[in-house]
Amino acid sequence: MDGSNVSPGVLYDRELNGYETPDSGLGDDGVSERFTHEQMDAAISVIKNEFLSWYGCELHSIAYASDEKSASEYRYYAGPESRKTGKNYADGIVFTSSFHSATENEAYPGSSLNPDAEYTGYSWILLQTEEGQWELMTWGY
Repeated sequence: MDGSNVSPGVLYDRELNGYETPDSGLGDDGVSERFTHEQMDAAISVIKNEFLSWYGCELHSIAYASDEKSASEYRYYAGPESRKTGKNYADGIVFTSSFHSATENEAYPGSSLNPDAEYTGYSWILLQTEEGQWELMTWGY
């Protein structure tokens, strides 16, 4: 992907004021030579939309993993060596997050998260369709 709109060494960050809605501004889309800020913001929005369904959890941060990690996961999920998805994708991107899970009283049935726990380094892997849309493939450790 063309990352010409992202100057190497420039950190694109936002003040963390808590998590309210998918467009609350939470996230750090870091430094990339592969992706523009707009592409990264679109991927972060997909993550935030998913996180909205995590009852009782509080999202603290989202950060871009790296160009190397994104390229590696793209090759794993959709590259020529491994077509795990059965679809053609243009690229892949990886973010990490930190959040606090719901307390035991708030936790929803079937949650695999430990109640009232702090999670850091929690990964989110997304692939970009040839039309430019991001699809969330998986999340976790």
